[in-house]
Amino acid sequence: MFALEQRDRPGSRGGVHARADRRPTVGANAMFGGRCRGMCPMCRVRTGLRIPAMPIGCQETTAAPAGHELRLLDPATLGDQLDRLYRAALSYCHGSRERAEDLVQDTYARVLSRPRFLRGDDDVGYLLRALRNTWISEHRRASRRPAPADQPEEMEDASALQPQEIMESRLVYEAIAALPPHFRDALIAVDVTGLRYREAAVGLGISEATLTSRLFRARGRVADALSNHA
Repeated sequence: MFALEQRDRPGSRGGVHARADRRPTVGANAMFGGRCRGMCPMCRVRTGLRIPAMPIGCQETTAAPAGHELRLLDPATLGDQLDRLYRAALSYCHGSRERAEDLVQDTYARVLSRPRFLRGDDDVGYLLRALRNTWISEHRRASRRPAPADQPEEMEDASALQPQEIMESRLVYEAIAALPPHFRDALIAVDVTGLRYREAAVGLGISEATLTSRLFRARGRVADALSNHA
């Protein structure tokens, strides 16, 4: 999807430029990582399936496993997570391709601005937190600026989608973006980015039980929002 290029700039350790070489097809299923297996809200609305109760056997984890040494984040590995971060960025940006690309590029620029130390194998969780924090900062700055004239948003690969698919994608993105922050972050981490429950819990700094509860509520709200437009 992206090609990652590092560029030296005066007074900086390096910049990042994300170029859109390919973009995943986005429909209600594809935006959930192509692995929803009927779990995404859109599939549940279509099939009438009920969202299951919380999985049995979730154990609380609030931090990375004990004994893991701090390690330096390797910039050479960051390109491996671009596709996941782009899907997450689309959810934060209401499906706008241009804004999502800018958000991912700004996130990588921040991450590469100085050395980053991680505990364990938490690359994806760390990058998701960085993406979320970058989005929050930009959202706050934008709220203090005068609102520009309304312009049509360019949806991801809109030219390759049928009108019905474009509408479905827009509704899904808008439903996710409208969630309360804690619910939205949980849904993006698991259903959009494709993290396992434990990975998502560590990345968000919460227990698996808390993650499961938030995910359950988030899925329900998205399903309700989509069913209202059915």
